[in-house]
Amino acid sequence: MLFEVCCQHAADSLRAQQAGAQRIELCRNLDVGGLTPETEEIILARKYLSIPLHIMIRPQSRTLHYSESDIQQMESDIQKAKNLGADGVVFGLLNAYYEIDLSLTSHLTELANPLHVTFHRAFDAAKNPADALERIIAAGCNTLLTSGGRSVATEGKVVISQLVQQSKDRITIMAGSGINSENVIPLIQATKVKAVHASARITINGQKEMSSDLISEISKLLNLY
Repeated sequence: MLFEVCCQHAADSLRAQQAGAQRIELCRNLDVGGLTPETEEIILARKYLSIPLHIMIRPQSRTLHYSESDIQQMESDIQKAKNLGADGVVFGLLNAYYEIDLSLTSHLTELANPLHVTFHRAFDAAKNPADALERIIAAGCNTLLTSGGRSVATEGKVVISQLVQQSKDRITIMAGSGINSENVIPLIQATKVKAVHASARITINGQKEMSSDLISEISKLLNLY
């Protein structure tokens, strides 16, 4: 069972690793779903992490239908991630009809090679999950991060289960959004996913912060499962 933790800073990434995370997704601005992290954060995270490091490639949060300049920025950021020693990249894009943009996804996946490619929760905005999954597989992505089209994965568990069955191990389905120590095992049992993703944030003095304790709790549960 793969346990990926989403972090906004290199320091958080190291804390997450120490608490039991098996892979890090590094981004910034989690409050808008995550954007491409600063170069300095990637360099520091790569320097201190011994577990795989995946970089969010998302230039803006206004839309999932990217402009030509957005795509150029994504191409540049993917190349930067490769140059800085990342193990994978994370991106997702739709066309104007809320379908997976197969052509651009294939292009970016090929550009990222040999890095691992995760298609993020842009998938959850696609109008046809079954068709969307086939497009993502056809584009060559390695992992799909999804909450089953709902705000949290526990509410989308029926769709997530259907995606796992449909995938037939052609791609890893990773459940994410709202994962905590109370729901992670029931969610895995209901969906049969082999990977989970959490930001593990709690509210402290009105601010959302990553909790090492929560990561540790989830990690221990997964190790016992």
